[in-house]
Amino acid sequence: MTFKNITCPFCGLACDDLTVSAKQNKLDILAGQCTLNRAGFNQALWEKTSTAMMQGKEIAHATAIDKAASLLKKSEAPLIGGLITDVNGVRTAMALADACGAVIDHQDSQAIFRNTRVLQDTGWMTTTLTEVRNRADLVIMIGSQVLDDYPRFFERIIQPKPQFRKKPRQIILLGSWDGRKIPAELKGDNTTVIKTPMESVAEVIAALRATLAERVLDNNQFGGMNSSAIQELAFQLKESQYSVFTWSAKEFDMPHSELVIEQLVELIKDLNTTTRSSGLPLGGSNGSISANQVCTWQSGIPLRSSFAQGQPQHDALLFDSQRLLKNAEADLLLWVSSLRSDQPPPDTDIPTIAIGHPATQFKRLPEIFIPVGIPGIDHTGHTFRMDGVVTLPLHKLRETSLLSAADVLSQLTARIS
Repeated sequence: MTFKNITCPFCGLACDDLTVSAKQNKLDILAGQCTLNRAGFNQALWEKTSTAMMQGKEIAHATAIDKAASLLKKSEAPLIGGLITDVNGVRTAMALADACGAVIDHQDSQAIFRNTRVLQDTGWMTTTLTEVRNRADLVIMIGSQVLDDYPRFFERIIQPKPQFRKKPRQIILLGSWDGRKIPAELKGDNTTVIKTPMESVAEVIAALRATLAERVLDNNQFGGMNSSAIQELAFQLKESQYSVFTWSAKEFDMPHSELVIEQLVELIKDLNTTTRSSGLPLGGSNGSISANQVCTWQSGIPLRSSFAQGQPQHDALLFDSQRLLKNAEADLLLWVSSLRSDQPPPDTDIPTIAIGHPATQFKRLPEIFIPVGIPGIDHTGHTFRMDGVVTLPLHKLRETSLLSAADVLSQLTARIS
């Protein structure tokens, strides 16, 4: 059987133009293939288990649910982490957190909150993938990992001719491109590469803001750019009818990185006094955008929230899952990872319940492992796109005896309620 217009759940682009052939449980991507979806579909075919396990030994599913529920009932400080799943998986994880008084957080929340802190403190002006594709005449891409994390970004968003612009789109690559081969699709007269370390991006942004405000620069070098290059870039930004800055918070892996993002957001605000400019934060891999969106609409607050007091409480520092595990402030970890087999729970000494991909590669065997189906392959579901404005359907492509993560989490909630 051949399925068309299939949504890929393996990165934040959520490309919905895949054609997939399913024959005798074998899955082949006939159109829309990239490195991430090829790896995701291949992982679905690896040798796997459909049987629940307790410390590496097979047990019945009902027994696994009983044992997991018993651990949750005894726990005084449970942590629900990972959340590498679809919308329904996160919704039921939220219900379970409410039932057992757990903290809930996503594996990639470090990157999420570099953006969230700026949004909370200053607000920002952002756009959508469709707007970038159809209207942007100048795209400034900050960082050098976009093709690694979102392989079809240029094919789907940048390369198509803008629907409402006659001139070719101009691309500026700003980041640590030294030592990296610039992809063929980025080479050409319309692309400019500005090589600067990610640690120096703040200098470039500050110099651009000063130039746009007609202040005199008291230095000649800013992140590898001289003052003439800064003035030329500022002129391009002012002359553009619709400029867009893209960035991935994951690449700002440095102390106080939210301050760099804040500077960038303020630059966009400066530009909007005379022209049009927007930001496009890139993210959403491992279901992180879905997790944060669901948490916000279900509880009114984002991830890194606790239900221990009978109502949701948010604290981005106190309820950071990595900090909780490092400081032994959680006494039980329930890890949800149904999208990928290479995202096991962290190696920790506290009891761990894993609800995950049937081919999960564990660093340390958990107390309880309940394998579940893969969203968008084994069962239907939904996923949020990286811009947070579209929820796309995930399709079932094959038959399986495995339950979804949402089904298993609902069983656990019913058992402890």
